[in-house]
This record gives sequence, C-alpha cells and structure tokens, in this order.
Amino acid sequence: MESIVMFITYSITLLLQIPTDSHTIQPLPLFLMIVIVVLFILFFILNRIVSRKVHHAMRESNHTNAIMHQALKNGENNVLYYNISEDWSYKLYGHTVPEKGLSTEDWKKHVHPEDLPYALDCLYKLVRGEKKTMKFNYRWNSNYEGGEPQWRYLRNISVGEYLPGFKRPVGIISTLSDETKIIQQQEREKELTDKYRLIFENSIIGLSFYNPEGKLLDANNNMRELCNIDSDEEDKFFYQTNLFDLSPFNEHMNQN
Repeated sequence: MESIVMFITYSITLLLQIPTDSHTIQPLPLFLMIVIVVLFILFFILNRIVSRKVHHAMRESNHTNAIMHQALKNGENNVLYYNISEDWSYKLYGHTVPEKGLSTEDWKKHVHPEDLPYALDCLYKLVRGEKKTMKFNYRWNSNYEGGEPQWRYLRNISVGEYLPGFKRPVGIISTLSDETKIIQQQEREKELTDKYRLIFENSIIGLSFYNPEGKLLDANNNMRELCNIDSDEEDKFFYQTNLFDLSPFNEHMNQN
C-alpha cells in the first residue's frame, strides 16, 4: 500500500513539473492530474472500507472465541486431539487429562473396565474411517496419583480429521463433557423414588397419588383392593374423574 501511495505522489509531482506558459495550463496534464487524484481518493476510500471490515471481522472472531471459551468453561467441557500416527492425545482445553497429554495405553487404564470394550470399539471405528463422528459415554478415573479411583461420567463426542484424498483420518478431535453432577443427581432421585415407592407399596393403609390438577396418577395395592380400581368400570371411573369434583373433596379442598 505504501508503494502505491508513493507512486501516485511521484506521478503528481512529475505532472506538476511539465512546462506551461505563464497564462494557461496545458489541458492534457491537467486532465491526467485530475484522474490520478480521483483514483487516489477512490483508493483511499476503498482502503478504509476494507480496513473497517477486517477490524469488524477480528472483533467478531474474538467475540466468538470468548463465547466458545465461556461455554466450554461453564459446561465443564474438555477438548482433546488424538494424533493417530503418534498414538498420543494432546489436551487442547480442560482438566480431564494431564497437561502433557497421554498415550492410548494410558487412556485405557483410566477408562472403567466395564466401559472400555465399547469405548475402544467406537474409537477404532473412527480410526479406521468407518464412522466420521461418534458419541459415546464412559466412566473415567480422574485420579492420576494412584490409589482409590475417582470416577467421572464423561460424554464423548468425537469427529475425525481428514486430509484431501485420504480415506482414513490423521487425527480425532474429541469434546468430553463432564456429566458427573447430572448422573449423581439422577441416582439420588432414583434412590429417593425407590425408597418412597417401597413405603407406598407396603403401607398398611390405602394410598393414592393425584397430580395438582386432580387426576389420579397411581394407587397402592391396598387402595386398589379397597376401591376395586383394577376392574374395568372402577378403573375407568377413578382415572377419568377429577378429585376436586368429588365429595367431600370439593367441599373442603381448594384446587389452588
């Protein structure tokens, strides 16, 4: 760009030095000078437009990178790159694997033995080019110091990296989402549900569950025997009748 500006400046200087008489400027040099000045102005305007677009694209790129970084951080995600020829997984982001990365043999040692066969099968399908992408879950021992395993529940989404003309990938990019908190919460909820289900089914009195809208959800064995709910007629009656329409509930209970 600097060379173009220097060329235009030099051309204008030469044109200004063309001999003229004392009264008029020759029309041809004047015309050329005007053309060059116009071109210079147009070049300057286009350069400004391009520069603004470049700066805008850089700001958009930085903004996108910041959003992606925050999304990875908030979602407790990890990104790995597995170099097939080196048989080594490099950490691109996260804390699941050590900074130096790890080999496939080390990776196998940290996958739960019950989950390892399926995880390996998914990995080898990617390596052989049989699948372009794979999604699979496995438990991961995050304890690298030895001793008692510290199992994390990982959701692995992997995609192969291909070079033009090759049928097999040169590498695999994997996003590992740590779903340990979600799984543990689901297990606690299931344990609590099973506990109350046991109490519900073995109660010596008849119990029934209704939703807030007054529809029957379930009844234990004693309630079913008491109300003969399992018969065709009674079953239809109880499941189709709103609790708040029945006496004495409609007189003593407010649905809201």
